[in-house]
Amino acid sequence: MHKRTYLVLILLLALVLLLAACGGGDDEKSDSDEAPDGDTAVDGGPPPEATEELGESIDFTAAEPGLDLQSGLTEVLSAYGEQDGTAYFFAEIRNDTGLNLHEITSIVKALDDVFYPLTTVDANPLLVDVPPGQTFTLGVTYAAPEGYTDQSIWVVYTTEEPTFEGYFDLPVTIDASGPQGERGYTVRGTVQNPTDIDLVFPVVDVMLIGPDDNLVGYVHAVVADKMWPVGGSGTFEANVPFVAGSPERVVDVRVYATGYAMPQ
Repeated sequence: MHKRTYLVLILLLALVLLLAACGGGDDEKSDSDEAPDGDTAVDGGPPPEATEELGESIDFTAAEPGLDLQSGLTEVLSAYGEQDGTAYFFAEIRNDTGLNLHEITSIVKALDDVFYPLTTVDANPLLVDVPPGQTFTLGVTYAAPEGYTDQSIWVVYTTEEPTFEGYFDLPVTIDASGPQGERGYTVRGTVQNPTDIDLVFPVVDVMLIGPDDNLVGYVHAVVADKMWPVGGSGTFEANVPFVAGSPERVVDVRVYATGYAMPQ
């Protein structure tokens, strides 16, 4: 009898320990399902507030159509639109900041009918260190995405002391120009270096002008010579792939030639 009593006590003790272990496991599970801030987690995921913050970090803001220039930039002329599946943007802008523009960035967003961006392209000029009062050009053409309605264009800059000394508006002679193919236009010419220093990093931009002084085409020209010596010259060729309207309606060609002195 004594032995049976001990056996019963041992079994009862084992049962109590088993029940305690089961209860403790439920408590631990309950604690793990409680988010630190008191919100109940679902399937091990983050609390609702964390999910909402993640959604809010995604920018679905509609863009404002048109040309937006950083303070101090002045629009001289600009044109943008779409024709036959090609979207375009061309502009002449003047630096009225009173500062040296070390780097200029232009971002173009194609918009749908509620002004949400469909695609983004760059229209950056090739120039650096644009001094106060200087006019510069920029532009781009690209395939208009499906649903295209308008464009949002931003032009911004950074300012700092010049790294390069630029010589702008160098004399240019246009040797030949005219329509090329169904939509294109070709310009060939020569740039003179009237300065007393060899010029490197040559940049030649070509803008086409249509009726009523409208900008209808733009391209960075290919420069044959990578240095323009003192008193010398260099040749260029510009093949404009797209002309708004038609190539036959081009009434003028403007060439903007710049060279830089080698840093000392």
